[in-house]
Amino acid sequence: MNKVKIVGASALFLLGFWCLGRAVETSLDRNPNRLGQRETITAGILLGVPATGGGGWLLWDSRRQHQLQEEERLKNTFFQLVKAGRGKITPLRFSMEAQIDGSQAKAYLSDRSMEYDATYQVDVEGNITYCFHLGNLNSQLLRPNRQPTLDPIKEKQLRDTFFRLVKAGRGKITPLRFSIEAQIDGDAAKAYLSDRSAEYDATTQVDLDGNMTYCFHLGEVDSQLLRSMKETTFDVILEAVPSVKQREIVKTVRDLTGLDWKEVKALVRNVPQPIQQGASRQTAEEFRAALEHVGAQVALVLNDRT
Repeated sequence: MNKVKIVGASALFLLGFWCLGRAVETSLDRNPNRLGQRETITAGILLGVPATGGGGWLLWDSRRQHQLQEEERLKNTFFQLVKAGRGKITPLRFSMEAQIDGSQAKAYLSDRSMEYDATYQVDVEGNITYCFHLGNLNSQLLRPNRQPTLDPIKEKQLRDTFFRLVKAGRGKITPLRFSIEAQIDGDAAKAYLSDRSAEYDATTQVDLDGNMTYCFHLGEVDSQLLRSMKETTFDVILEAVPSVKQREIVKTVRDLTGLDWKEVKALVRNVPQPIQQGASRQTAEEFRAALEHVGAQVALVLNDRT
């Protein structure tokens, strides 16, 4: 895509400079018998200025997209290395894996160190190792997390990731671990955990290195009794789909249910239809919020079959 933009920008620059050049050349021509002089100057300016401006914008946008892609690549490399190194990473390793020079690697790790309140170790030879606090997790309880696409779904994904990590960490979770699993930056992770801490009256622990761990009280639960409890469940009924919103609703239903496009389109075209059966109240409310956000009409019906 960037190559296409560069080619397009070059073509617009050539057109713009040619038109402006013609306008300048015509304005300098003092031949009184030359026909269409004013029209040529006007056309050159009207075509040349937008073409040159469009070429400049395409070059700027291409550069910006490249920078965003590079930032995303560096962030993913950083998260992978921190996770693989159990919190520890060296500038040389990051430089090798990210294919950047040493000064860039040191600057990037220094910025991340400030963002995540990391510490560092220096050996007898002066080599630096950055130490990021991941916290203790039961890795068997962790599963891959899907990237959300819509705002209501994003909120659900962040909440699900938070609950999953708190459960895996037996109530304990760190900003860096949440940032890695939720694929958000450090400031957003800290803000989210701070909000949840206030919501659930959590406490915090700070170790000798200044690393913070949020501690959420899960309580003692008899798992056998928990499984035997009967939960009130609901069916989510898609009642009406405005034609102008059909495409957005189809995409949202697919994101929520995981069905293929053909099944989702058939379901949306034949409303009212249940799109989720036997869902918990929380899940049902999330489905309704996501669908109403894109213009659908949804009803929640108590499921008596549970």
